[in-house]
Amino acid sequence: MTFHCNQKQVRYVHIIRPGSASIIQVCEVKVFAATTGVNVALGGVAAASSQYDFNRQPSLAIDGKPYSDHSLYRSCYSSLTESNPWWRLDMRGPYDISSIEVLRRTDCCGNVVNGAEIRIGNSLENNGNNNPRCAVITVTSNAIMIFNCNHMQGRYVNIILPRVNNILHLCEVKVYTTTQLTGANFAPRGIPTLSSAPASVENSEHMAIDELPGPTDNLETCASVALQDNPWWQLDLRSIYRITAVSILSSGDCCSEQLNGAEVRIGLSKDLTNQRCAIISVSEGEQKYNYQCGIMEGRFVHVYLPGLQKTLTVCEVEVYGTLLENVALRGLAFHSSSSLENSVASKVIDGNRSSTCIVANEQPGPWVTVDLLVPYSVTAVQLAYSADCCYSYDVRVDNTSCEVISSSSYSLVTLDCGGIVGRYVTVIHHGVAPPLCEVEVYSTLENLQNSFPQLPPPHDYCYDVSCGRDYMLIPDEPKTWFEAQSYCREKHADLATINDVQDMYRVMEKIGNYSDFWIGLYEDVATWRWSLSGYYGESEAEFRNWGAGEPNLESATQDCAGIQQTGEWRDLQCDLLNFFLCFDGRTGALKSKILVETAMNWSDAQGYCRKHHTDLLSVRNQAENQEVQSMVPEGKLAWIGLFQDSWKWSDGSYSSFRYLSQEQPLLGEGPNCAHVYDRKWNVRSCDTKSMFLCYTFKKKTIVRISADFDMSDPAVQQQIVSQLEAKMRNMGITDFKINWKMSGQQKQPKQPPIELTC
Repeated sequence: MTFHCNQKQVRYVHIIRPGSASIIQVCEVKVFAATTGVNVALGGVAAASSQYDFNRQPSLAIDGKPYSDHSLYRSCYSSLTESNPWWRLDMRGPYDISSIEVLRRTDCCGNVVNGAEIRIGNSLENNGNNNPRCAVITVTSNAIMIFNCNHMQGRYVNIILPRVNNILHLCEVKVYTTTQLTGANFAPRGIPTLSSAPASVENSEHMAIDELPGPTDNLETCASVALQDNPWWQLDLRSIYRITAVSILSSGDCCSEQLNGAEVRIGLSKDLTNQRCAIISVSEGEQKYNYQCGIMEGRFVHVYLPGLQKTLTVCEVEVYGTLLENVALRGLAFHSSSSLENSVASKVIDGNRSSTCIVANEQPGPWVTVDLLVPYSVTAVQLAYSADCCYSYDVRVDNTSCEVISSSSYSLVTLDCGGIVGRYVTVIHHGVAPPLCEVEVYSTLENLQNSFPQLPPPHDYCYDVSCGRDYMLIPDEPKTWFEAQSYCREKHADLATINDVQDMYRVMEKIGNYSDFWIGLYEDVATWRWSLSGYYGESEAEFRNWGAGEPNLESATQDCAGIQQTGEWRDLQCDLLNFFLCFDGRTGALKSKILVETAMNWSDAQGYCRKHHTDLLSVRNQAENQEVQSMVPEGKLAWIGLFQDSWKWSDGSYSSFRYLSQEQPLLGEGPNCAHVYDRKWNVRSCDTKSMFLCYTFKKKTIVRISADFDMSDPAVQQQIVSQLEAKMRNMGITDFKINWKMSGQQKQPKQPPIELTC
């Protein structure tokens, strides 16, 4: 149990249990000086200029393990040999930093960190290495080195070794903060509640978040609960936050003792079982009490005063931290069925909790699945419904169920998932499902083992008839991949090409509960291709400027290309971390070629460029190559958009998008083709017979008909429509509409032309 004492200056510490016939059993007491504070590095995210191999990742320097012998414990970070290697900690919010503790290696190379600089600040300029300096590391005989940072404030802590051709080793970095609060107070965003009616109208629950400190001798702007057992004040933040600090303002000289012994609790539950951040100990002359909570995640904050017949008075509560990311907004959504034609699954991940909802058919067991695209460590899931009700449901991350937490509002339900790692979040209703408006998935960590990160969808899915491409599943004529290709080319356009996440979403909405069908992707001879399509003049897509002996393909995974400052290209393993070059072809873009000086692997760099610009940069000729090489920093290498791929689309289109399952079976000797199974792409022999997906181009066709008989007769119209529908279905076309439009003045005996729009 940890108790924050608000920096009291004392010599003696007593633990006393009041009462007769009592005993005290204490196993260990630790007393920390105020300068120690809380190690907030454990809740941060680490990055670096490079990593030596998979066993020496940047995150190992904040894993909480105090081991300096990497050869024995595998718990230290190491960079590659490079100029100016650096390591960075993102604490997800600004802190007032009292000291930093660095643990160096003792099994070898302990002196290489000598001269490294510790920098603190809020800027990411030069990857954060231009922030103000806290200290320069001087190696001593001690493995643990402590540096006083004199209350420097910042979100990022960098350790950079300003030296040519060196390796940076770090076994553990701890960042200790003080009780001084930084950042924004987000308590006013929440909804407060009291355990019973307030002592008076002037002392309602909202007074504690009105951001008015109030006078020191009365209760004009304070929330107060009249005399009762175990009174409490609750704040529902309505989203999941990473809470780092809480500030409590007492009522001053009037009745500050009413807060003495109150507990500050934070967590996902609306009841009082949440974890305790602090116990308030009122001191004479003090009115404001600041408590660092380390890293606590929660939706609810309670100020709870245990005991019989107590009065609780709180004048102001401030809550500091950062909002956890709702990673569902990055993903795709699917559902079992819908009762409304426009009840598309994407509405549950559009960020709107009230006005866009999906309505399921009136059948038991409907489900909604959110594909996060990559595995995440899921902290909590929230479900927003259109109205309060009593619902029976099961929420699973992959195949593991989350705990159901009691909530003050059944229209917004929070479930504790406890860090389950998974990619798919499924909501299963046991009865008839009510309108579900939003599925929110909160995560603290993306699974770093994932090697297939995908670009978050921008949610501009296309359902309008004006969209040019349409997909058609042929479910009742199983064929091999090559037979399916011939069929699609004869009756439609070709086997389906899926260009991006939006296309994949449309496919999933289209096929419903069907699974296991061919698409147009097949394995061919490996060739080097550009990530960006439609950007080249004659022979420009074939331009190469490989260095001597490149591409050497020393490793089977050297499938991505980078450019050096010399202008020569190298083939590299795609999971290495490098700077990268983006191309921005958007109208009004300030620059068309952008160097991003944040190290990423090739796939993440591609996703970044596609999200913030257009794509990774293509180099089309020698003049462009000379321009680009001048942008690469000395001693560095930058990714470009060239990659090696053995997979091609049946229609010859150019798309590097892949949605492959991470659990691929071992394949025999080709040919191999791609099929969709359980909403993911898998690979198998092309000779297997299966359903298949074709695509065609949507058309708006106007058929003008003139006749001597009465075409305004509904029976005649219905007969013509029936014949047209039969003809189109014989052609394999099922998604169409036929509308009648009368034109001209009616004449006898010949009727006006009729327009049939398909």
